[in-house]
Amino acid sequence: MCSIRTLPYYYHTIISNMSQDSSSSSAASYGALTVKVLETRDVSINFVIGRVEMTSRVSELKKNHSSSHHFSDIFNFKVSRKDVDLTVEVWRKKLIMKDKLAGYLVLPVSNFFDENSVTGWYPLVKPKKEQAGDDKSHHPSSSSSSSSSSKDEEVSTKKGKSPEIRLEVKFTKTALPKEVLPGFVFEDTWAKDIKGGGIVNNRYWIKYPQYLLTVLPGTYGCDVFLKLRQPEGSSIRASFSIVHYDDFYKGRRKVMMETSEIVQVDHFFCPITAVSVDATYNLEEGRYVIVPFPEDATTGHSCKFTISASSKNISEISFCRLPQNPDLSWKEMCIDAQWDEETAGGGDILGLNWRLNPQFKLNLTQKTDVCVVLEQDDITSKSIGCYVLLLDPSSSIGEEARKVISYAGEVGKTDSFKFLCSVGIKLPQLSPGNYIIIPCTYEDKICGPFHLLVYTEDHAASLSPLVSSYPHIQEIKEEWKDEKAGGSPNHPSTFINNPQFILNVPSSPSPVEVIVQLVQESANYVDTSIGFLILNAKQKMQRVTKEDIFAQSAAWVPKVDVTCKFTIKPEDPRVFVIIPSTFKPDVVRKFQLNAYSDQPIHLSSCSSSP
Repeated sequence: MCSIRTLPYYYHTIISNMSQDSSSSSAASYGALTVKVLETRDVSINFVIGRVEMTSRVSELKKNHSSSHHFSDIFNFKVSRKDVDLTVEVWRKKLIMKDKLAGYLVLPVSNFFDENSVTGWYPLVKPKKEQAGDDKSHHPSSSSSSSSSSKDEEVSTKKGKSPEIRLEVKFTKTALPKEVLPGFVFEDTWAKDIKGGGIVNNRYWIKYPQYLLTVLPGTYGCDVFLKLRQPEGSSIRASFSIVHYDDFYKGRRKVMMETSEIVQVDHFFCPITAVSVDATYNLEEGRYVIVPFPEDATTGHSCKFTISASSKNISEISFCRLPQNPDLSWKEMCIDAQWDEETAGGGDILGLNWRLNPQFKLNLTQKTDVCVVLEQDDITSKSIGCYVLLLDPSSSIGEEARKVISYAGEVGKTDSFKFLCSVGIKLPQLSPGNYIIIPCTYEDKICGPFHLLVYTEDHAASLSPLVSSYPHIQEIKEEWKDEKAGGSPNHPSTFINNPQFILNVPSSPSPVEVIVQLVQESANYVDTSIGFLILNAKQKMQRVTKEDIFAQSAAWVPKVDVTCKFTIKPEDPRVFVIIPSTFKPDVVRKFQLNAYSDQPIHLSSCSSSP
C-alpha cells in the first residue's frame, strides 16, 4: 500500500507549452516514472496535470463539466534522485476567467520503488477558497502557499462524497553505466568476522587488506587519487588510511604501526567513512601502505570492494597488493596469555620481579627477520612493553629450557612502555637459535590478558611458553656496609670482611649442576661492578688463596646480576663458601644471593666465628 503525503503545495502558472520537458537533457537519471491517468469521480473537471521535479505533463481536454471522466493519457517522467514527489492536479476550464484548480495530491515517488505497477484510487485535496475577486484565488504565489496549505481541505460534493482520481503508476530504475576506475585497480573482499574500525588503537588493523603505493624517485609533490567502491546496495561504510612503509618489510605486509607514521588528510587520519570514498593526497617520493577498512564489524558475512590509485601522470606511481608475492608471506604465531597475581612482575629489569613475568621461547632455524608484537584489549589500565633475549645454554640446567633468571643477551626491546593496544619490536636478520621473549607491564602487580604475536620469514620457526622453573631455589638477602663492604679480591686484606655464605649440596652418584646468582639493588642505573668467588671450604674464610677457588663469576662487571653455572662431580666436595662483593671497597649496597638446582641444596649465612 502506497502512502499519500499531504504537503504544502506550491502552485505554478500554467504555460501554453506544458507538455514540454523543462529539465535539462544532461541531468542525471535515477529512473523513469510512468503514470496512467484512468478516471476521476465526484469532481467536476476538464483536464489533469502531472508534475515530477521541473517536468509537467497535461492530459486531453474534456469538453463537458462532468463529475466523472475516463482518461487514456500516459505521463512519462525522468527521476533524477530518490527524494522527489509526484504531484497530480485536476483543473476546471474557464472560458473567460483563468482556469480553476479543483484539487491535487502529492505522492512520494519512493512509494513505487519496490512495486512492479500500482493501480488505485487516490483522494484529492484542494486549498481553502480565497476571497472573491482575488487573482491569486486560482494561482497563489509560492510565498503565500505555505500558510494557505496548512488549511487545505478535501474537495467534496454537495452529497458529501470525496473526489478521487484513479492512477496506474510504475517506476523503472535506470541501469546506470558502470563506473570505470582509473589507474591501478584491485578487487578484494572484506574478511568475515573482522571487528572493523580505523587503524588507530585497533589491534585488528593487521587483518585488513594492504596495498603498496610507491611514488617513484624524482617525483615531487605528486597528487595521488584514491577511490574505494563497494557493490550497489552495500550498507558497509568504509574508508582507508595511508601509512609510511619502511625498507624492513621488503614487500611483506606491515605488522607494526605508530600513529606518527599515518599520512593525514585534512588533519584527519582517514577520509570520512562512506559506501564510496574519494580522496586526493599530495605525496613526496617514497613508499606507502594503503589500508582500507570497514567502519563496523563484518560479522557473519564478507563483502567485495574495489580500490584504485591514479595520478595525472600514471608513470609517477606504482600500486600493488601486499605481500608482493606468496613467497613473502609472514609466518604468524600467536599465544594468548595473561599476567596474574603471581606473574605480573613489571618491567623493571634492575629489580628481581621481572623474572616472574610469563616467558616464551622462540626457536629459529635460519637467519631471518622477526617482528614481535604485544597486544592488549584494554588500553586504559596497562602500559605494556617487552624484551627479547638470546638464550644462553650455559644459563640453564638440563636439556629443558627454563625461565631465565638473569637479564643477559638482550637483542631487542620496545622503545618504551605505552598505553596502546599494541607495541612491537623489529628484529632484522636474527641468527638461528633460541630466544626468550618477556612481555610485561610497566608496573608490577598489574593483571590482565595479553596476546603475543611473532612474525617471521622462517616457516619452520616455533613459539612456546616457558613454564618450567627450578624445583630447588635458595635465596638470601644481605647488605654491604661498614666493615662488610670489603671490595673485590684485588683488596685481599678486606675482601674476607664481605658477607660469606655456606652452600651445601647433598651427595649424588651423578653430577649435580648448580647456578649461583648475585643480584644488586639498583634504583635507576647500575654504577657498581659486582662478582663472587665459590671456595672449596666448610666454614668462614679468614684468608683466600687461588687453590681455594672452586668456581667464580666471569668477572666483576657493572650489571644488575651476575651468574655462575658449575657442575659438582660425585667425587667433588659438597660444602662451599661463597663470598660476593663489589669491585671497590666501602660501597654500601643491598644485594641478594640465589642458588638454583634440580637437586636439594641449602644456602645459609656463615657463622661470625671461624
